[in-house]
Formats: sequence, C-alpha cells, structure tokens
Amino acid sequence: MLDTRYELPVTKVDVASVTPQLLEKYNVLVMPSGSYGQLNLEVIRNWVNNGGTLVAMENAVKWLETKQLGGVVFKKMPDETATPTKRRPYGGVSEDRGSQELNGAIFEAELDLTHPLAFGFRRPMLPVFKSGELFAEPPKNAYAMPMVYSSSPLLAGFVPKKWKPLAPNSGCALVGGQGSGRIICLLDDPSFRSFWYGTDKLLANAIFFSNIISMQTLERK
Repeated sequence: MLDTRYELPVTKVDVASVTPQLLEKYNVLVMPSGSYGQLNLEVIRNWVNNGGTLVAMENAVKWLETKQLGGVVFKKMPDETATPTKRRPYGGVSEDRGSQELNGAIFEAELDLTHPLAFGFRRPMLPVFKSGELFAEPPKNAYAMPMVYSSSPLLAGFVPKKWKPLAPNSGCALVGGQGSGRIICLLDDPSFRSFWYGTDKLLANAIFFSNIISMQTLERK
C-alpha cells in the first residue's frame, strides 16, 4: 500500500535491530502481525513515552498486551470444559480443527466518523476483513474505541460457533497511550494482502493523523 500506491518509501527493520538510535529518526512505527520475541520492549516503551506513535495490528497487539503496553483487554472465549466430548473419527481431525478457526470472513464494523482515524470516510458502517480471533472489551476511556463490530457483524464467510458470542459490539480499533505517545491497536489488518482497499485509509490515517488524536481520549494502563 505505502510503497506502490502511495509512493512513500518505507524503512523495514529486523526486530532484533531496533535500537534507540534507530527510532529517534522516526515518529511512527508500524508493527504488522508477527513474532516479536526478539524486540527490546524497553526501547519501544521509552520511544512511545517520548512521543512516538506505535501502530500495531493483529498478533502484534496481542504481544503488546502481554507486555502491559497498549491498553487492550481481550474478550475470553466461554469455558467449554463442561461440554461432554463426543467421539469423532481420526480421519476427520484436520477438517474438525479447521472448522474451529476464524481464517477469513467479512465483518461489518461501525466507525466513529468524528475520530481522526475515520478521516475521509463518508459512512459509519464499514466492511472489514476479519482474519483472526481477537476481540476487545470496551475500554475505560469512552473515547478510545473509534471502531467496533456491529451487533450482527457477519456479512460473508464462516464464523465458528464458539466465536459468535464474542463478535457483536466488540472493539476492533482502540487507541491507547503511554507518556506523551500514542498506541493505535488494530485487531484486523486494514490492508490485508493489499487487495482489501476499503480499509486502507484506516492505516493511512493512523500513520499520518495520529498526532492530532487528543491525549484525553487515550486508554491508559
């Protein structure tokens, strides 16, 4: 999206190479879904505290939450331990497991058009590509959740039965803060494989307009 459509050069860095000296050159750091075990948390925390904007997506949001950074509280799946286990044929294990995963569906989300993340959008209802199993609880700050899934979010695709109770009215975009910086948490990839153009502007707005998001509207730990 950035290098081809926007013709904006992008600096890509291996997580193990992120240092304070590197980050001081930039005001926005984008963390796509991935593994961040080698990322120095204190370097990121200090950079955000000093005014940097962190944009995290999908599993990157989950990693930040394990480090108490981001302010997102995930919904938990209802306990299924009390449900009796039925006998199943061995040959069906792959299909059975696949049927319990949310690998891709089209959800309807409701966008707060007054929020900087929604700049350029005309309608509050927005189809999003849902490719993970992360659903967020409402934050304590009433202004920190600019986008939620609608009360009946599934537009197309398949959602396993166990995830259906978590989706309605669940947060899918939240804005947290640490120090003088901002942490924008997107539970879906708004530019998934560069073909889902409808939500590209969410990512662009997170990058270009994050500095105008009021500090009073941020969810803080």
